[in-house]
Amino acid sequence: MSTLQTTNLKNPSSASNNIVLDSSGRVGIGSTAPSDLLNLKQGSDDSLLRFRKSDDFNAGSVGHAIDSRNVAGTTTTQLTLRGNPLSFWNNGEAMRIDSSNRLLVGTSTGIVTGSSVQAALQVVDNSNLSAAFRMNRNDSSGPIIVFGKSRSTSDGGFAVLQSGDELGAIRFAGADGGDLQTQGAAIAAFVDGTPGANDMPGRLVFSTCPDGSASPVERVRINSGGEVSIGGDSSSTNYNGYLYCQKDGVVAYFNRGVTDGTIIEFRQGGVAEGTISVSGTTVSYNGAHLSR
Repeated sequence: MSTLQTTNLKNPSSASNNIVLDSSGRVGIGSTAPSDLLNLKQGSDDSLLRFRKSDDFNAGSVGHAIDSRNVAGTTTTQLTLRGNPLSFWNNGEAMRIDSSNRLLVGTSTGIVTGSSVQAALQVVDNSNLSAAFRMNRNDSSGPIIVFGKSRSTSDGGFAVLQSGDELGAIRFAGADGGDLQTQGAAIAAFVDGTPGANDMPGRLVFSTCPDGSASPVERVRINSGGEVSIGGDSSSTNYNGYLYCQKDGVVAYFNRGVTDGTIIEFRQGGVAEGTISVSGTTVSYNGAHLSR
């Protein structure tokens, strides 16, 4: 039985070995002492592997590449995949990064949804559940989704926000026969005061779109003081209570159902002080001390 010997393939114009097949069957390309079944070594930031559909190997021709590059300012080497687009398949295309660096999951074509521009991440799924977040940890915490905003124009900057800046939003959009840009409802968070170090006053705004309109209108607001405004002036800060309701017409309906009894109870310091009850068509105001 013959013994496999180390074999070297050289470029005639170079003194170094280009390809090495050692006695263990390991192949080194650019490496004289391969430690794995296949070792690829490149002394510069050029591609380790390049894939093309034709024999045109000019730098500008279309293709995909695997690179090993040094991270600027460090001794770390990163492996990069390059392509335009870059697609990942599993019984069909499952995901791609398109020419605008958008990540498309479940689709190969990005579209504008609920906005005037395309999103950087787009997920298309035909089931009832497009995304799930799960945590397995023995404590009381749960999964978290975070929206963050800075006025800095550079990644990692922390330029302070201003009162009224939007912190983040969730938009609900539907196809109107022409596109998928029109919103039906939205939930948004805003800075509600002057922010500072470890100080970010905020408010939540719930909006819905009226019939015949393409722009959601604010319906409910919870401000930084915990006060709730329903249907009121969105700019008003004069509702000195935890609930403010405004409407041209009946402001509130209270329906007990089919049985008689208390429909509203008033408390002070957790102690019941009075009630409003219904009995048939009779409405009663009850309390130890009634004042008119």
